[in-house]
Amino acid sequence: MLDFFRMCFNFTTPATANLAGAAYGAYIIHPIFLDIFTGIFVRIYETANDDTIVFVGSNTTSTTELIDGEYWLWGGWAGLNCVTVCMSFLAAYLFRQYVPGAKKVL
Repeated sequence: MLDFFRMCFNFTTPATANLAGAAYGAYIIHPIFLDIFTGIFVRIYETANDDTIVFVGSNTTSTTELIDGEYWLWGGWAGLNCVTVCMSFLAAYLFRQYVPGAKKVL
């Protein structure tokens, strides 16, 4: 598999160069977006199903059984991943472009 990607995808474009430059910044700030969009997902789920997702104490996991659990679980996971990654890279790219000296640090 590594050889396949080395042979077929070993190139650089302006877009991939920008993504590569923003990768570390996206890694650093992605938890912020993950928390925000997870909260939004929980509110959407609770509103759509008249159900409550319960987090006990300061735990980051819940034992709440989701209504139509498989669809909500996998759909929420896929949606959160896509939105979080896109927003993290966008924010890191914009930060590098518009904050003086950010390209030297991130």
